[in-house]
Amino acid sequence: YYHYATALVNVGDSESAKERLVKALDLNPSHLPSLIALGPLQIESGEWKKAEQIYRQLLKHTGGTGDKGLLASTYANLGRVEYALGKTDKAAKRFKKALGFQPNSVPAMLGMAELQFESEDWNGLFNSYNTVIRYASDPVAVIKAYVVKGHVLDVSMNLPEKAAQHYQKAWHYYKKSNVPGAKGGLNNLADNALLRLTEMAIRMDAWEDALGLLNDNSTPEKQTGNVGFALARAVAEAMSGDDSTGADSLKAIISTDAELKKSIGKSKAGSDKVRGILQSLVTANL
Repeated sequence: YYHYATALVNVGDSESAKERLVKALDLNPSHLPSLIALGPLQIESGEWKKAEQIYRQLLKHTGGTGDKGLLASTYANLGRVEYALGKTDKAAKRFKKALGFQPNSVPAMLGMAELQFESEDWNGLFNSYNTVIRYASDPVAVIKAYVVKGHVLDVSMNLPEKAAQHYQKAWHYYKKSNVPGAKGGLNNLADNALLRLTEMAIRMDAWEDALGLLNDNSTPEKQTGNVGFALARAVAEAMSGDDSTGADSLKAIISTDAELKKSIGKSKAGSDKVRGILQSLVTANL
């Protein structure tokens, strides 16, 4: 069952893989490879209670093994599960335990950063995400670290220029990583970084930079399908002196978004009001 499940994971059939792994554990509840394989699949599908049981079983069977890497991974994942279940105090203890076994554990650092964001421990958050940036091999983790650091610098510490540097680093890292067939979370994070960088250029009256970012890095489909990108283009066009094109772009956006239409009213695309709405829209979407 375990080997069949592994093959199913490799072809992207996680649901069938989970069924086989459960059957494997029915036959042998202490089968470590099946426990190790099943936990991440349950996390991926948001089956937090089931994942909690799996990682508790793993700890029961691996606590005395001395395998620091496995223990760090198990504690970090259990912390992630407990955080999702609202058990933040327990989660913090799990992450710290993981770091005791592996001081540069990226999953544990990501978990600590989530807790530090909630408690507004910015120094702790910067330290955690700096470790992630240094040691993570997953582009999603690195780009998230840059974006969240930028968000905190901008929204919580009022340091927009430093925030812009972090968004720039996130976007450059994404382009440099060149992940084949990148999709899902990675692309969403990269788009978030690009949109924040574009809005920051608009905020600093650098409309040429904003249009350059949109023209060079964003497809027409993305700009029409994402209200943030579409609104940023409308504002940048108006700021460039092309009031007619900016007005047409804005009209197209609000024709499909009643709430945005109500917020904007009769304001022009390049007005302070619309720029403020853009800023609020972008910075709220972390």
